[in-house]
Amino acid sequence: MTSAELFTSTAQKPESIAIIGGGIAAISLAEQIFKASPDAKVSLFCQDPELASRGSGNKQGAIYPLLQGSKSVIAEFYATCYDQAIDYYQSWLNAGLEFEHGFTGVLQQAMKPELEDRLYKITQTWPEQCQYFSAEQSSEIAGIELPFPSIFFADAGWIWPQQFCQRLADKLSSQFDFVTHLSCHVSTLDKLDNWQLHDKNSKQLGNFDAVVLCAGHQTNQFIQSQHVPLQSVRGQVSRLSSNTLLAKLKTVLCHKGYITPAQAEHQCFGATFVKDDNDETIRLSEQQANLAQLQKVYPEQTWANQLEQQDIIGDKAAIRAMSPDHIPIAG
Repeated sequence: MTSAELFTSTAQKPESIAIIGGGIAAISLAEQIFKASPDAKVSLFCQDPELASRGSGNKQGAIYPLLQGSKSVIAEFYATCYDQAIDYYQSWLNAGLEFEHGFTGVLQQAMKPELEDRLYKITQTWPEQCQYFSAEQSSEIAGIELPFPSIFFADAGWIWPQQFCQRLADKLSSQFDFVTHLSCHVSTLDKLDNWQLHDKNSKQLGNFDAVVLCAGHQTNQFIQSQHVPLQSVRGQVSRLSSNTLLAKLKTVLCHKGYITPAQAEHQCFGATFVKDDNDETIRLSEQQANLAQLQKVYPEQTWANQLEQQDIIGDKAAIRAMSPDHIPIAG
């Protein structure tokens, strides 16, 4: 059930709502609930010691849409979500919420000749969202030499997801009846007159009129949601020091992977894509794979081939939740 449905249906308006999860989906949903019903009581249950420390835990998360050269249902969905996301984060910045960000645009590179036609068609279909640029123009935008033409999403960029979540949660807590429960793993849901939540020791965590699951790949861990078709996909992102030639990059760069502009001492790049793997342990092999992939795409660029393993100062591994048709699941 979406936040709009919670408060516009003919059913009795819920007064107490539990959200299970602690990332962008969970925090943004809480904000939307209070926007629709300021008197609601919302409790958020996060199994980790900090909010947004898993799938939303990267230092830099890129924001750009997955478009196609035709106005298919999924492409229109992503285009709409992209516009909404940019407006959403910008509105919070305008409201004074402070979180690290860089809306410097996103360049999506055409690494192969067949990609040039495909990306050009995208710009013709979605001219409001993106433009097509030559390799020379792309290089000027990026601030580093690029060998391929690109499509450029001028309004796109990156944010620090965890910082955004934590600061928005603090703001909600100060203005509404919003309580976050950290290091609290909900194990079972029971529906009697209302919803009862229990932890692994069968301790009751509360009674609620409605429960919303925003737990990423763990959303289908409950009996009530085990039918939801989700696949786990492990991804490891590596972070470079800010002392390499790549630190001159001025925009998010997408190739087979992605690279963000330098943020203080960090610059993220990657990421690996391993299906049906729930292990969040950092792996040297995937760190090496991230570096190898970047240098394979850009073998003649000095800023790429001069990178060494010692330039990598950290990694973050997390699990994505993927649906069979790549469309987010809501309902």
